[in-house]
Amino acid sequence: MHFRPTGQSITSFAVEESGVSDVAEHAATQPPVAALLDGLPLVKHQALNGNLAIDDMFGVEQLYQQGERIHGTSMASLIMRGDLSADETPLTKALYCIPVLQPDTNRRSQNTVVEHVPDDEFLEERILLAVQRLFESADSTIKLINLSIGNPEQVFTHTPSPLARLIDWLSFRYRVLFLVSAGNYTDSLELGISYGQWRKLNADEKTSAALTAANNNQLQRRLISPAEAFNVLTVGGMHQDEAGTYSVANRIDLLSNLTIPSLISRLGHGFKRSVKPEIYFPAGRQLFNEPFTDSQSNISLNNSLSSPGHKVAWAGSAQGDLHKIVFTRGTSNATALATRAAIRVYEELEQLIAQGEAQISNELMAVTIKALMVHGARQPQDAINSFKEMLEGPRQLKEALARYMGYGQVDLNWLLRNTQQRATVIGSGEITQNQIHEYRFPLPQALAGEKHWRKLVITLAWFSPINTNHANLREAKLELSPATSPWDKTPLVIQRMQSDHNQVKRGTVQHEILEGAKEISAYQDGEELLLHISCKPDATQQLDELIPYSLAVTLEVKEDVQIPIYQQIRAKIQQKVQVTTPVRIKL
Repeated sequence: MHFRPTGQSITSFAVEESGVSDVAEHAATQPPVAALLDGLPLVKHQALNGNLAIDDMFGVEQLYQQGERIHGTSMASLIMRGDLSADETPLTKALYCIPVLQPDTNRRSQNTVVEHVPDDEFLEERILLAVQRLFESADSTIKLINLSIGNPEQVFTHTPSPLARLIDWLSFRYRVLFLVSAGNYTDSLELGISYGQWRKLNADEKTSAALTAANNNQLQRRLISPAEAFNVLTVGGMHQDEAGTYSVANRIDLLSNLTIPSLISRLGHGFKRSVKPEIYFPAGRQLFNEPFTDSQSNISLNNSLSSPGHKVAWAGSAQGDLHKIVFTRGTSNATALATRAAIRVYEELEQLIAQGEAQISNELMAVTIKALMVHGARQPQDAINSFKEMLEGPRQLKEALARYMGYGQVDLNWLLRNTQQRATVIGSGEITQNQIHEYRFPLPQALAGEKHWRKLVITLAWFSPINTNHANLREAKLELSPATSPWDKTPLVIQRMQSDHNQVKRGTVQHEILEGAKEISAYQDGEELLLHISCKPDATQQLDELIPYSLAVTLEVKEDVQIPIYQQIRAKIQQKVQVTTPVRIKL
């Protein structure tokens, strides 16, 4: 049960396809808040020089040959610089790197690099020692850990793997947020029809055929360890990048550039049918090789390092080659971009704290980032339309949709930028068994009695201790609900959209999107929406721990509606600024 092949990263590529980096060098000036546990990056690469803090605690540097620092280099590049095609501003915070993988000396070849944990060691032990190393100092600044590696031989079925349990324990123990890749499915795709028949279909029919083909082997596309862990954010990949137009050659795009989850991104659900992956980020547009004959129905992935995909730093095979760039794809990339986004969220919170606009303790920073990352997630309409057509018939359609796209793709611009028509309020705290924390969300008086479309987005996230002797594992079950009446009976008269109302309560994130267009109640000035957060034991009879949590609430109307929601909510909250903690109700 516990002795399986170790986690690894296998990178196959066409060696002749590459470019030369022309990015300006940039050096990080602030201490790291994120750590990368992966292979050893090429520290002196032009895109990375001066940005990485390397802690080679396992002594793997001496094992690498020229051109083998592949996966860690590309992950560090995406975290620090983003997709190089987009020419984004580099992060100012350094990236702490502990290499936990090393090259497989028995599988060296010209166009394949295998980075793994050696057969006489456990990946779990290396992860444990690395994380303990990160927090052995009392003044550690690390709040985020990127884990873009997994074990393709350990596909999730019903019981979380030892590695998933370990990082769940570490997450609660150190109050740190892991961002974990869902894993890639790299086998050939059986279309079910010949390639010649597929070519004759229109664009919508081609996409539908590809999605149906992927759906037909969904059991083989399940998450790989440790993506099923419940305290982490598992990241899936979208069929999306910034590469623009590209030379088709003998390649085909099965998804026609739609904003839709990638065909190589592995699928949920998670433990106890929870929402997994929770969030999606661009994984690059994955193309397939054109079959040799029209009669073939089985098509393979294209592994070229040319566009499209994410433009990243790469380890050159020639001595002193520190400028090489290529295009890559995968959920590892999506996870690195998610970590980059989480660092930007941290920086935004840091500014709010410095300006006196927020009070978030160091212990609650990671769980607050977790809540905000999911808070910005939306299921893309392209994906909803495509999957609804394929899944027509299932009674639990919302739960079925969550298998393919979780809570959706994170819109960082929406998350980080309020407008006069949108306001976001953040709360955080610690709660224990049989307590209820009450939050009062002020309703803008200008909305009273109006008939405008409005949307309320609420996200509750927490870190739970685990009980490995209980089938449920998760010891703490938190739940957010309106205090007095169902959502459609509140003054806002709103109804739940997207995710299933039971499924969102099975993990450690509850994300709800509620909308309404009917006339709003004519409430009085000073009216508030009362929200209750309750805590109950799940995999234990007595919960003795304090459970860290964070709550984010956003109310918005359409941009052309001249109602100053932000200003009115902000003014009402400032009137109560002396109340710095939620009301606690002991049951």
